[in-house]
Amino acid sequence: MVVDDDAASRSVAVGLLENAGCACDAVATGAAALEALDRETYDLVFMDCHMPDADGYETTRRIREEPGAQASLVIVAMTGGAFSEDRERSLEAGMDDHVAKPVRAADFERILARYLPAAR
Repeated sequence: MVVDDDAASRSVAVGLLENAGCACDAVATGAAALEALDRETYDLVFMDCHMPDADGYETTRRIREEPGAQASLVIVAMTGGAFSEDRERSLEAGMDDHVAKPVRAADFERILARYLPAAR
């Protein structure tokens, strides 16, 4: 799943994932991500860190607090911040990895190979 409030960023991320052979849902808010996770099981979530309702950090914390399989879901931060502090903040929030925007196909391939090797 891709979670990003920016339609263009969502579209690019979904396109890259689909080109890599992944089925992908996309939502625009942290609240919508939580609702989707109540309905569906996902292998991986690309989470924008800066969204207006509940940012990616808060949404990730809420996912990690939930009991069950979704609490161990792989969550990858997608943010315009490319500094080590941005990566550290993502990891502290409970995210598993970090990619800087604008995302590239190579970023997604690296993440997919690392966290979903059986699907590759």
